[in-house]
Amino acid sequence: MKAILKDQFWRISQFSGRSGWIIQQIVKMNYPSFCDARYALMIDSDCLFFRDFDESDFIGTDDKKILLKQYPESESGMHRLYINGARKILKLAEGPSHFHYMAYPSVFFREYVLSLQQYIEQIYSDPWQKVFFDIGTISEHSIYGIFVEEVLKPKDLKIRIAPFNIGIWTDACLENSDLILNKVEQIIQKPNKHEQPFCLTIQSNIG
Repeated sequence: MKAILKDQFWRISQFSGRSGWIIQQIVKMNYPSFCDARYALMIDSDCLFFRDFDESDFIGTDDKKILLKQYPESESGMHRLYINGARKILKLAEGPSHFHYMAYPSVFFREYVLSLQQYIEQIYSDPWQKVFFDIGTISEHSIYGIFVEEVLKPKDLKIRIAPFNIGIWTDACLENSDLILNKVEQIIQKPNKHEQPFCLTIQSNIG
């Protein structure tokens, strides 16, 4: 397995029969069972916050809930697979896949997550956790995003294109980190920071 998966080998558990990746995705989607909050932020260990933020970053002054949707200029193909896979899991017709719902941090609203759980159990007649576990390869962001935008279609939804984060994803970005840090400093100095990034994400396997 190590020869085949190379740098992704760390995701594979020796004991569970499923990668730790799928387990943590199920845990994220299970947050309403152990947290009563209106929404939850899913924060990776490589996220560094550089300004204060509050609920207004996720719920606008018009009380609309934000769903982050990105249209990347270049694409590895994995996001397309996850978007297409999400529609297949949700038993929806095929559609465009030139976008994704990845966010740093990601924001899951409790009522949407509960609706997603119920929807999965209705169409599969199985606990939603078992459905996701048996599928084995999912993106919680893609399933959540496609479900909210294409199944629920809530009136109080606001699609946000501007990311929450500034990313250092490659060694080339790391070499030009001074430019990125200058951008961070400019944001910090702005009097009105609303809808500006508040998180610096540094890919953990570079450098």
